Amino acid sequence: MDSLQELLNELRDYDIRTDPQRIQAAKVINILDKAFTRGGDEIRDRKPPLNLVVYAIKNIIFPSFLPELMSEFLHLLTMVEFYRQKMTERASELLVWDLYCRSEGDPSVCLTPEERKFCEKLDQHQESLRKIYLNVVSECCAMELSALWLSSSNTDFWIRWNDYFSILKDEDSDTITHTFHYRMTPREKSFLYEAAYAVSKFMETTVRWAGDQSATDQPIQDAFQSKDFREEFPVPQLSEESLDSISFVLDFVQDAALRIASIKGL
Repeated sequence: MDSLQELLNELRDYDIRTDPQRIQAAKVINILDKAFTRGGDEIRDRKPPLNLVVYAIKNIIFPSFLPELMSEFLHLLTMVEFYRQKMTERASELLVWDLYCRSEGDPSVCLTPEERKFCEKLDQHQESLRKIYLNVVSECCAMELSALWLSSSNTDFWIRWNDYFSILKDEDSDTITHTFHYRMTPREKSFLYEAAYAVSKFMETTVRWAGDQSATDQPIQDAFQSKDFREEFPVPQLSEESLDSISFVLDFVQDAALRIASIKGL
């Protein structure tokens, strides 16, 4: 059996929440190692299979989110969004073709009522699903940058700030510094503006608080390192609402992929 197909078979019904000891996860890693050993160059030329992308995301968010992998998580989530967009385009094409078949009086190659209803649902929910994705991206950017601001490395903070928000500096630039910038419209960039504003306000609040403490003869740098500061400004966590949204999107896109693939004849 092809190593990649073996991997997809293994991932099809995998649920990290029922594998706390990571026994099945170890098996997946072994299959991946075997696949790259046998045909690494060929595999690198393929787009990552949806099941593998979802598997990687779930390993980051369960049992608890791994914030140190935030940038990698956003790359993976954007891959899922690419898959969703492609499936939505396919659903729109199927609906157009179905309309043509019906007008020509050839019901044998038309969509079934259930297939047509699903394609319409996928097409109609394009905007709401895109908004869910952008909301998650925005919160993730703000969360990681706020956490980096609280850490001891300003260098890491400004590198990541540029990665996430460089697209806001030049509206006409085609250069992207992160995959989620791809195909982002000027209107959609408002989500990033909101994230950047939230981070800047958070920075201002922390500096003002530390400045107030330094008025009591405590150096401002010491105020940033104090226990009181850590209690006042705990490291931010991804909201339960966003985690639920991520799980919903992963399940929705995987189900959509199966249903689109099952439509025959068009």
